[in-house]
Amino acid sequence: NFFKKLGFKVVDIYKGYQILPQENYGIVLYCAGVTAGFRERPFDVINAHVTNLVNWLTFSDFDKLIYFSSARIYMGNKLGLESVEDFIINRNDTYNQTKILGESICQFSKKNTAILRLSHVIGYDPNSPYFFWNVIRQFCSNSPNVSIDESPQSKRDYIFLEDIFDIIRQI
Repeated sequence: NFFKKLGFKVVDIYKGYQILPQENYGIVLYCAGVTAGFRERPFDVINAHVTNLVNWLTFSDFDKLIYFSSARIYMGNKLGLESVEDFIINRNDTYNQTKILGESICQFSKKNTAILRLSHVIGYDPNSPYFFWNVIRQFCSNSPNVSIDESPQSKRDYIFLEDIFDIIRQI
């Protein structure tokens, strides 16, 4: 809806969509992925993060493709710097392996691509049971105590979905 309100033509593309090679798709936001239950669905993860991406890069015409990746790929990187080329990845971590492979495919593609590494994206949902909104609700209730059920060493940066849309518009 964000882009529709700005006057852009938006085409929702779902799994199994037949790419039309003769059509120019303009700007493709490749945000296909598997988050919930990804450990139990490794082939779905591989298809979403790699196989379908390769099909888009090989068979479609577009002005730019923006690949939504994940900051999770830095979990084993003690420095947390993007400039570090060596990643320590658990060999059983299909999710991170495929996200890194997806990024590599975009970088080596001869087409115009960009990569967004996202983490802790939240939409406006004050009734959500998840961590961020739970803490906000507790704080707003004027309760003398706010319970944060996380390790004191845990650090998270949050970004609102609407801010991501604005970043995409600028790209």
